[in-house]
Amino acid sequence: MADIVLEWTALAAPVQAEGTIDGLPFYFRARWDHWSIGIGGSDPVGDPLWFYEEPYGVPDGYDASYMPQDEAHAFILAAFDRYRAEQA
Repeated sequence: MADIVLEWTALAAPVQAEGTIDGLPFYFRARWDHWSIGIGGSDPVGDPLWFYEEPYGVPDGYDASYMPQDEAHAFILAAFDRYRAEQA
């Protein structure tokens, strides 16, 4: 089980969360028509060790900007699973 600390820093336009996974900082952002997460590195926003991004909603839309918090949380946890699998 990962050691996870998560704090929501914005709930709309954009949806954002920050925290740590296994002691590494992460940054999640959902805006416009996609969401992304950066983990570790010198800066999880600008220079992450690991980065992942997926489309969300309709192309060129605003759906991700208003993503429900429970859905965003599920995407974050799924990204953590992907990150950990790639690190193994």
